[in-house]
Amino acid sequence: MSGDLSPSARLALGTVQMGLPYGVMNGREPIDRGEIREILQLAWASGIDMLDTAASYGDAEQRIGEAKPKNALFDVISKTPGLEPLNADETKLRAVSDGVQRSLDQLRIDCLAGLLVHQAGDLLGSIGHRLFEELSRLKARNVVRKIGVSVYDPDTLTAIVDRFPVEIVQLPLNVLDQRFARTGVIFELARKGIEIHVRSVFLQGALIADAAHLPAAIAKAGDSISHFQKNAKQQDLSPVEAALSFVNQCEGVRRIVVGVDSSAHLRDIVAAFEKARAVSFDGAGLSIDNLEIVDPRRWGVA
Repeated sequence: MSGDLSPSARLALGTVQMGLPYGVMNGREPIDRGEIREILQLAWASGIDMLDTAASYGDAEQRIGEAKPKNALFDVISKTPGLEPLNADETKLRAVSDGVQRSLDQLRIDCLAGLLVHQAGDLLGSIGHRLFEELSRLKARNVVRKIGVSVYDPDTLTAIVDRFPVEIVQLPLNVLDQRFARTGVIFELARKGIEIHVRSVFLQGALIADAAHLPAAIAKAGDSISHFQKNAKQQDLSPVEAALSFVNQCEGVRRIVVGVDSSAHLRDIVAAFEKARAVSFDGAGLSIDNLEIVDPRRWGVA
């Protein structure tokens, strides 16, 4: 399941909060530069060697480049700009390669470990094949090591892997949203050598929040979240430990992307992951199919 990765290297640090106020549970400003420096130092010291970012995350890439420790050789995953509306305009494709160079300059690195198509629909539109050709050229130039896609639903993922030889897939997975795990697609793609990264493991923090005091946008999730937290308590786990345990034991998952808002928050997650790796949280009965709850795009605030 974990391959040759060290325990903490199974985690990848999400960085959207370094450039934008993000998440239904977080209405604050982006993390300040001093705190970003401390987070990156702690991440590297803890064995976390991958950052997940995107040009669309405000000025996160620039802040990372300025703040990362000089000895920290993070692998960085970034993402393409959205190309809507899809058409044959060559300037749209040039924006992808120009965006990669801008990301490299801001991050102060020579090569991205991975470049994901941020809007999966871009690959399924009229210039999808030309977009993938552009990504392949970037890989041939050795400025990108692996090409991939970020998806929200299994149908879109199936359509993309049927058309393109992607090497990385990032998808949502948590105890409430088990769509990809139930279909077996995670294991099947990993068996074919595709690297699987999972995000939304805490459902933007909702899974570890007070279920009785959720924001109005996700109040309907209160009963499901409460049920999960009670199950965690019965298994002598905190909600953070249970959420991490669930995704960690999902066969085929390579990386678990976690976002934090402080170095103390990261320290807590790293400690929780140590316990999570040693237990098997039973979340089989917690899966729900209500997309109004499990898909943050439908909350109106994501």
